[in-house]
Amino acid sequence: MSDAKDWVDRATSTAFAESPQVSLKDGGIIIVAAPDDAVAGDVCLQVGIGTAEQPACVVATSVAPERLDSYISDRAPTQPALGFVDATPNRPTPAMKESVQALEDIPSSRDLLQLTTAVGDVREAIAPNDQPVNIVIPTFGSLLSAAPTDRVVRVLAHIAESNESDGRVVIGLNYTAGSNETLQTLKAHSDVILWAERDGDGTVRLDSESL
Repeated sequence: MSDAKDWVDRATSTAFAESPQVSLKDGGIIIVAAPDDAVAGDVCLQVGIGTAEQPACVVATSVAPERLDSYISDRAPTQPALGFVDATPNRPTPAMKESVQALEDIPSSRDLLQLTTAVGDVREAIAPNDQPVNIVIPTFGSLLSAAPTDRVVRVLAHIAESNESDGRVVIGLNYTAGSNETLQTLKAHSDVILWAERDGDGTVRLDSESL
């Protein structure tokens, strides 16, 4: 995990120098792959909730909730509902609690069944009329470190299949922290991969690959 100071507050977010040429189609699994957790998580959150025109559920698996405050607490009240699943040892701040419409606390992200259930409960709470929901997991690598890859991939596929047809599942992945085999397995079950890298001046450059 990158130091907390490396995470970019949405209020002072990095600029995207290049927009992806592949359409980020709804209804798919999008991998945001970067050489560190901070960039992967930052881009993942911006893709998943930054401009979302539909409800979104953020799943914190290893990043302390306060690092996500700037992405959540400044969300305009006129935007669609936002839910939060906290699977970290930390508890959300009061500001975050006031900014989300549904919140589920679970002891750990290691219990994948409990995690899947919590995501489903939040999704139903923020989209009672079965509208599409974006599921956003900024640090997906913590799930991969807690269980075999094939099991985590099955959970990811289940979450995507349970989501409505136009909802995205966006995951942030530090591709330097795992094996190439794991990355290839994830790519085989995904629709688009965004490759993200931060320049020395803080600008994030994106490339994309349709899978």
